[in-house]
Amino acid sequence: MKTSSKSQLRLADIKTLAIETFGTESKANHWLNSASLTLGDIPISLAKSEYGAVEVKRVLSAIAYGGVI
Repeated sequence: MKTSSKSQLRLADIKTLAIETFGTESKANHWLNSASLTLGDIPISLAKSEYGAVEVKRVLSAIAYGGVI
């Protein structure tokens, strides 16, 4: 699988998780495209790398389930 294909799959996975977390595509897109103090960057930009995607998923999980960030 090409790197760009892996990146696209990661981004699709992150977008789905964000929609599940925030309840609407609009809210998810807003969060994904806004600077995050917790992540130190824009989530969708971070999610392009494997490590960044793990961090974005960790924060989304904490938001969804009330965990520690």
